[in-house]
Amino acid sequence: MQQANLETYGFAVVDALDEERLELARQLYAELGPAPDDPKVALNWSFHSRSAEYKRDVKQKMLAAFGDVVDDMLVDHEVYLTTFITKWPGPNSGFAPHQDPSLVDERHRRGVTVWIPLGDTGPVDGVDNGMLRFVPGSHRFSSALRVTDVDRSQVAGHEEAIIERHGVGMPSTAGQALVFDNRVIHYSMPNESDEPRVVLSFGVRPREGACTLMRADDDGTVQIFEIDDDFYIDVLPAENHLYEPTVPPRVLEFLAHKVTSNVRELEGALNRVLAHCQLVGRPVTLESTQDLLRDLLRAQDRRVTIEEIQKKVAEHFNIRLADMVSARKQRAIARPRQIAMYLAKRLTSRSLPEIGRKFGGRDHTTVMHGVKKVEELMAGDPAFAEDVELLERMLES
Repeated sequence: MQQANLETYGFAVVDALDEERLELARQLYAELGPAPDDPKVALNWSFHSRSAEYKRDVKQKMLAAFGDVVDDMLVDHEVYLTTFITKWPGPNSGFAPHQDPSLVDERHRRGVTVWIPLGDTGPVDGVDNGMLRFVPGSHRFSSALRVTDVDRSQVAGHEEAIIERHGVGMPSTAGQALVFDNRVIHYSMPNESDEPRVVLSFGVRPREGACTLMRADDDGTVQIFEIDDDFYIDVLPAENHLYEPTVPPRVLEFLAHKVTSNVRELEGALNRVLAHCQLVGRPVTLESTQDLLRDLLRAQDRRVTIEEIQKKVAEHFNIRLADMVSARKQRAIARPRQIAMYLAKRLTSRSLPEIGRKFGGRDHTTVMHGVKKVEELMAGDPAFAEDVELLERMLES
């Protein structure tokens, strides 16, 4: 039955640890603990520790204690990877839809993961602590050769659709194993509980198949390298496996200007953006921030006036508000004034003559020239364009 499920859906549920063995697993985790360099935030694999000694200790003791458990499930296999997976509580602990690393030649063989939680996963007391979710059957439409580690290429651009419509949650009880094909698309939501979700995980390959690593050259040629089973201990550089999106300074500036009620609300808005972008595996941008916080920003929505535009631009470029209406022509003054004119044309319904009058009684042709100059600069200078777009977003949201 389990073999049929693995073939059909890409995953199967297998009873693995009884209460005695489960308690042994918890004791082993208590002894070895999370990796010594685990920051204890988000999601962490012990095999990404910088300490080879720690990783070797984990592998030796996990195989000694539970190698027979894997043996009872699978035939003619080799375990090449052992790891604890700790999903710490918090909004940034989700993991985007992906396929696991390919360490076998998948044109001929299949690699699987044996994933055994030390506590119940799923909606425990109504709270999701990060159970695995799968797209059933997705292992069957994988490309023949995958040349990246955690592979998101199959799902790029479709993460939100997968999460909203295609993913199926697989709640599991403590000690119950999920055995899944490395090609099946899977993911997990953030751990909303107060306790870390801990898992024993084994990477398994067929015994007759070499452990391989595939990489593509710039011309698309795929090279296959045979590697040692201890590759993840001795060779793999320490890395932050979790996709942790960085926050561009302009996004931070945007949030600081828009969420001004209190620090807690600002922190909540930032965490909301980070959690979503991390879950779907996309970078944090001004566009995604504005879209995700639409409801929050709408509460502060109001009609923009030319006076507000002038004040905001003057503050941004550190010039006097009076310079917006002065006759000074130095570039450090004239350029911000032109930007303010451009924004006034875009964000208000005022006519060009009306805008000119608000800028010290200037003629409408002066406004036209300023708007055209800003448009030309934005087309040729991405940094300048980003600066103007930041101002526009802060004003229009």
